[in-house]
Amino acid sequence: MIEPHVYPAMPPITVLPPVMDPNPAATDSRESDSAATDSAATAESENALLAAAIELQSQLDQADTLSAASHSLVHRLAEILDASEVTVCWRETPQSGMRCIATTRESTEPTQIAAAEELALHGGTAHWPPSESAGQAERGGMMAIAQYVREATADSFVGSCLLNEDGEVCGVVMVLDSRGASSHPFLEALSSPLASKLLSIRRHQGGRVQTALRSLIQTSPSGTRIIISAAIALTLLMFAPATYTIDTKLELQPVQRRFVAAAFDGPLQKCLVRPGDVVIEGELLAELDPRELQYELAGIESQLEQAMQTRKGHVAQHEFGSVRLAQLESERLSARAELLAHRREHLEIRSPIDGMIVSGDWRSREGTPLSRGETLFEIAPLNEMVVEIWIPESEVTHVREGMPIRFYTNAAPEKTFTGRVSTVHPKAELQDHDNVFIAEVRVANNAGWLQPGMRGRATIYGDTHAIGWNLFHRPWFAFRNWAGI
Repeated sequence: MIEPHVYPAMPPITVLPPVMDPNPAATDSRESDSAATDSAATAESENALLAAAIELQSQLDQADTLSAASHSLVHRLAEILDASEVTVCWRETPQSGMRCIATTRESTEPTQIAAAEELALHGGTAHWPPSESAGQAERGGMMAIAQYVREATADSFVGSCLLNEDGEVCGVVMVLDSRGASSHPFLEALSSPLASKLLSIRRHQGGRVQTALRSLIQTSPSGTRIIISAAIALTLLMFAPATYTIDTKLELQPVQRRFVAAAFDGPLQKCLVRPGDVVIEGELLAELDPRELQYELAGIESQLEQAMQTRKGHVAQHEFGSVRLAQLESERLSARAELLAHRREHLEIRSPIDGMIVSGDWRSREGTPLSRGETLFEIAPLNEMVVEIWIPESEVTHVREGMPIRFYTNAAPEKTFTGRVSTVHPKAELQDHDNVFIAEVRVANNAGWLQPGMRGRATIYGDTHAIGWNLFHRPWFAFRNWAGI
């Protein structure tokens, strides 16, 4: 930081009262000397302000952030203009509001912001109190500035707008109680280069991370060593061994599925279960209506009796050809009667295994005609489940049988389960529009938390690699393939 230069005080300008000199030549000489003195004082003042502006620009060149530059600016301007308070307000876009980013004295911020907004609307350079020639409209347009001056118990105000490349106001500089005679023209002349410098610093100060690192380096004598040490530690950490994990989706499926279907055509008389019911082997699930079978069986039995009597008549008349035909018809009707009797004895549909009714709700469809082979129920045992893990195609080469997994379901994310990969399907499948390979894991379900069809997330714990490999192997392989290495 360049030490502020102490500029010489402006020499006082003495105004002599007019004196009647009997010698006109001597009077003219004194007036010429006074004009020369005033000109020399004005030139010295202008030179001092120019030097101060150059030094101010040099100080701003050393600032890395807009905040640091603004704080340096307000304190140096307060020294140059001998002011009681200097404030810089800024806004990122023309549509956003002003915010105070640096000031030499704590003031009421809402009043400061209101004065800054009013100065931005006014444009250019403004001062308070206004000149005697100012109209009522000009005085009324500076009410917030006047309020700011009163609350700060100041006597005067000078402010200048900072414009960007498009001529839009991006900030303001406000000075209270400046004792310098040239504060108004000085601010007016300085506003353009000052705005360019602050805008340049704002564009190059970087993001939050870069700003924080720069602040660490500047505020700490060993900041650079800290950054270097952290970089070395991070590099060494990349070589530390860690288990490679693969996070995937999953779906639960039963170990075994049994489908219960209608054995023959007939209307459904009664359904006793619904999905979610737990059943045991041999439990009655539904019943078929026996009336159609009974009607048909009665007709077959009548036809069978008639065929047998016909056969006896042919035997009595020694019509052996007709006897044979009547005997075959009797055998056909007898077989049909036995089939119908068998069906009548198996009108009850029972569960073939212990498990849960996974699908099949026929309670609201009792009386519906059923066709032979039509599926009525799906039953699955729930004491053990198969976890189907959807391994992405890009990760399948890192998964082998026997690798441990940990998973949870979306229905109960607070409960985790463990297991090991039992098999990996050799053929890819399409699941949720993704090409995946299915890995199966068998887990016990004694507590009954797992249900068929549940989905969740699983983590597969693979081989051990360096942390850097775990994080960056896929980008590295993609770059290597792109570069043809």
